[in-house]
Amino acid sequence: MSKITITVLEITIGMDLGNQKHDICVLNSEGKIVEQAKIENNLESLSVYFSNYERPHKIRVALEVGSSSLWISSKLKSMGFNVIVANARKLRMIWDSTNKCDEKDAEKIARVARMDPSLLYGIQHRSMDSQQVLTVLRAREHFVKMRTQTMNSLRGILKSLGVSDLPKCEANRFSEKMYEYVCDDLLPTLGEMLYECQELTDRIERLDDRIELISEESCPEAQHLRQIPGVGPVTALAFVLTIDDPTRFNKSRDIGAFLGLTPKRDQSGEKDKQLRITKHGDRYLRSLLVICAQHIFSDRSPDSDLKRYGHRIASRGGGAGRKKAKVAIARKLAVLMHRLWVSGDNYEPLHKQALKKAS
Repeated sequence: MSKITITVLEITIGMDLGNQKHDICVLNSEGKIVEQAKIENNLESLSVYFSNYERPHKIRVALEVGSSSLWISSKLKSMGFNVIVANARKLRMIWDSTNKCDEKDAEKIARVARMDPSLLYGIQHRSMDSQQVLTVLRAREHFVKMRTQTMNSLRGILKSLGVSDLPKCEANRFSEKMYEYVCDDLLPTLGEMLYECQELTDRIERLDDRIELISEESCPEAQHLRQIPGVGPVTALAFVLTIDDPTRFNKSRDIGAFLGLTPKRDQSGEKDKQLRITKHGDRYLRSLLVICAQHIFSDRSPDSDLKRYGHRIASRGGGAGRKKAKVAIARKLAVLMHRLWVSGDNYEPLHKQALKKAS
């Protein structure tokens, strides 16, 4: 490819990312395709191709969010390109097409970016540093899932053999508690499962120690958020690393929608249906916030505005009301954590009551 000189900001490049190769479509100022290309999914190929463009600050590059979009967008931004990472959920015209292929997807992304970039609902990736630290939490989540699966499998096997009085216990004590329920004939087999469960527990505990160390040494914001009862080191660090930049939200309330904790909307005329939450955004952080909400809502947690708010929601109706209350608390908790992070204020469990007394 020859050296390309750009003089106006009307060159648009669309990229459809793949596991092996990326499809590229280049449009000129008139919307005509001037080049279609494929490059390998590696840093060298990306650098070689885009280094052919002079004055990259006058070129817009649009790509769909995916597993490779973080490092690709970071590299292109460092080279000076105007990069838009499109929200995949908003690009129904691409993934729901009846004539879908990588070349056409790249062209569609480029054409939408050329006409109106806001239609791509561009997202902001977290920093590479945050992403690297976040791998500690992802690894912990993986080991917790494996341990839970092993525990459930072992309980199911023992119940199928007539052992029905298995006790409830904390996950980190599961192995030692279950040994007495495994007969000698099954110990060579089920003992391996108990050993695996203990190995996973040891790995999780080592990662817990590392999470504590990271919070103490390089993430004081996470330490600050842990003053809320029910918010532990994992949730606090996951919140800070996932959000990455709290100033990206104009209002703390916006974070509820960002994490998929606000209801879907289907309004037409006089009809306005009550729907479930969107579940957009980071699934792991959302699940952690709901777990914290369950603790806040429980009888063992201290009195707080969050708890009172949950009880008001739950009083509207039965079991469904309790479920809605936990989600509502999770949303309020996310807003509160963002507000404490931005303001640096200390947590007041009964802030509304204190305001009433002051007035």
